Amino acid sequence: MEIFWLGQSSFKLKGKGATVLISPDGVSVEEKVFSGPGEYESKGVMITEVSLSENIIYSIVIDRLNIVHLGNLDQGNLEKERLEEIDQADVLLTPQSASVADLEPKIIIPYSSDGESLGKLLKELGVENAEPQPKLSVTKDKLPEEPMVVVLEHAK
Repeated sequence: MEIFWLGQSSFKLKGKGATVLISPDGVSVEEKVFSGPGEYESKGVMITEVSLSENIIYSIVIDRLNIVHLGNLDQGNLEKERLEEIDQADVLLTPQSASVADLEPKIIIPYSSDGESLGKLLKELGVENAEPQPKLSVTKDKLPEEPMVVVLEHAK
């Protein structure tokens, strides 16, 4: 599976059988859009959308990988009862560092709307001199043993 950052909080997940787009408007699998709390399935992709105040958190299982997207969650921690609705993340797409330990991801992909905020987030995650990658290619059996941070460059 490949992960591309499309800017702001938007990502593209390209799996073997489907392509998923995550945007502020919701999650789409191919042409079908899912928006609002609930559980959905399309083309072998499982989507769980959890509402948290003004934010939607997405848990997307594609190619046996659980990708968790924290939306526009601010620096507050996730409520513990909400965490129970989300399985452990294989890959965490996050605009903040506060909830990383709770979700125990193997791969952390930070994102931000500006370079200054991203730099601060990387510092909070203990990352110096990150080299942005055009995409992340990952499979369930190739997940790292220890958590790692991957910075993605804006896809053209």
